[in-house]
Amino acid sequence: MTREPEPPQSTPQITGKARTADQELVALLRLGAVEWNRSFETLNRKAIDLSGANLGEANLFGAGLRGANLFGADLSGVDLYQANFSGARLNGAFLDFANFTRANLSKANLHEAQLFETVFADVDLSAVTGLETCRHMGPRRCKGPAVCLWRFCVAWVFLIRSLTICHPC
Repeated sequence: MTREPEPPQSTPQITGKARTADQELVALLRLGAVEWNRSFETLNRKAIDLSGANLGEANLFGAGLRGANLFGADLSGVDLYQANFSGARLNGAFLDFANFTRANLSKANLHEAQLFETVFADVDLSAVTGLETCRHMGPRRCKGPAVCLWRFCVAWVFLIRSLTICHPC
């Protein structure tokens, strides 16, 4: 019987100014994607600042987070299936155990994001920036064949780092 890997204990050293998330937005997002998306039109008129927010274990299936600032946010264990992160800033975010299956990460920035057991299935990562600086604390799960090449188009550096630890689920 194999043991599940322990989550990483280290935290990334993030460069940049630390800010606090807009707590009103965090509370709205914790209500779920349906309520969030219903309010998205009005939210889109001002900056969506969720930097440093603790959204761990939230269910954000299909959430519209286009252009959101999630700098240093904790998205550990969050279900982000089909969520829209196009143009989002995920610099230094904690993405341990997060599920990005079929998420839109076009032009998202993942500079120094922490990945552990993070799922990227059916995701196009070709336009994501900062992949080469992600902190790979353990495996990323890829649904499909061991190398997972046919499931998503990835930046070359990310693929090279993933080949030895990407495994079928």
